[in-house]
Amino acid sequence: IVLSLPDDSLNRCLKSGVHYIHLLQEGILRKEHFTQENDASCLLGKAGRAHFYRAWARLAPALRRLARRYARWIVANLRAQELSPA
Repeated sequence: IVLSLPDDSLNRCLKSGVHYIHLLQEGILRKEHFTQENDASCLLGKAGRAHFYRAWARLAPALRRLARRYARWIVANLRAQELSPA
């Protein structure tokens, strides 16, 4: 059995995306925190990053607990599959 989980960069990107949406909805991040480049990319400025990481620091412990819970569930299920007859 092979279990493929996203690499750290993809995982961080997904978490950050959800976090950005929440911060925008709550008004913690605002339009003026972002700049748009010529290639249409959107960048978070220094003040916006300060808001983002301050909020992320409060959220991260709960996300780590949730990730550990999911990891234990995955391991338990993989072990159960190894023990069950084919």
